[in-house]
Amino acid sequence: SARAVQQQQCGAFAPPALGARVSQFASVLGARSMGGGPPSAAAASLTEISRKDLMSLDEYEKVRKEWTTKFRAPTKKLRRVALGPSASMLFTNYDLIWFQTQEMLRIEKGGEEQIGDELEAYRDLIPKKGEICGCLMYEVDNEVARRKFLESMVGSEHDTRLCFAGQEVAGKPIHDDIDRTHPDGRTSAVHFLRFSLTPEQVEAFSKAGSVVLKMAHASYPHMTELSGELVASIGEHL
Repeated sequence: SARAVQQQQCGAFAPPALGARVSQFASVLGARSMGGGPPSAAAASLTEISRKDLMSLDEYEKVRKEWTTKFRAPTKKLRRVALGPSASMLFTNYDLIWFQTQEMLRIEKGGEEQIGDELEAYRDLIPKKGEICGCLMYEVDNEVARRKFLESMVGSEHDTRLCFAGQEVAGKPIHDDIDRTHPDGRTSAVHFLRFSLTPEQVEAFSKAGSVVLKMAHASYPHMTELSGELVASIGEHL
C-alpha cells in the first residue's frame, strides 16, 4: 500500500492500535529540541503526548536534519538492542513516540484528523509508571528463510523476559486483542510488548547490577545483557 511505502521510507514502526498497520514496521526516531533537550524536556506529561506537544510541519522541517543528527541516531543506538542473530528490541519512551508521530505527520500531511489518529495509535507505546514498553522485531533478509523463521516463532510474543536481581518479568502483548498469527501459520515480524513491574521490582531494577533481556521460546533461546546506560535510561521513567 502507499502507506506501507511511506512507512518504509521514514523508517516507521506500525502502531498496534490500527489493525491494517500492524504487519508493517521499522523504527523512527525524529528530533525536537526544547532549550537544547529532547521533546520530553517541554512535555506536560511524560506518559502522554497531547496536541499542544507537537510542532507544526514547518517548524519540524526547519530543524529535522540537525536534530536527527543530534538526537535521533544516538537515541536509536542506545535503545535498540540485538537479541540473538534474528531479533532486536527497541525500548520505547515518550521521545521515541513523539518522533514517530512527527515523522508520520510530515510524510502524510493529513492535518488535524491525522493528528488525532496518530496520537491514539501510538499512545500505548509510551510507558506509564512502573512499565517498560518495547517493540520486538524479527529480521531475516532472505524471504524463504524469513517465512520459515516466523513459522517457528508462533506464540513468541508471550516468551520475552526481563531478568534482574532474582526477578523475571514477562512481557505481555500490547493490544492483545489483535491476532499476530497470520492465517498461513506464521507470527508477525513485529510485536509490541509491555513489562509491568511492581513497586518492589522497580526498586530492584534500579539497584540491579545486571539486567538481561531473554527470549524463552523453544525455537529461539537467546539472551542479551542491557548496557548500564540503557538500564539507567529505562529507569528514568519507572
